Amino acid sequence: MSRAEKEEGQYMIRTIERAKTHYDVFQLPDDADAKTIRTTMRDMLRKIHPDKCGNAGLEATKRVNEAYGVLKDPDARAAYDLELKREQEEPPKP
Repeated sequence: MSRAEKEEGQYMIRTIERAKTHYDVFQLPDDADAKTIRTTMRDMLRKIHPDKCGNAGLEATKRVNEAYGVLKDPDARAAYDLELKREQEEPPKP
């Protein structure tokens, strides 16, 4: 694995760790289609695979799989989108 590939994997892991939503995990808009989400997920998993990135890659892989599990199922995704919308509409708590 080249140094550039390793750095890209580490960058992706940091991005995944900071993600607030499942869409942020994939760096995609909330209207992304299923094919785009699947393609992005597969590309990410190749780059952050634990064999390449160690324990950090393992944790990031778990997060990617969790996000994909919700976003691939139309019913779960609709419920998740509704929950996100509600959170955005609620006024911040003091």
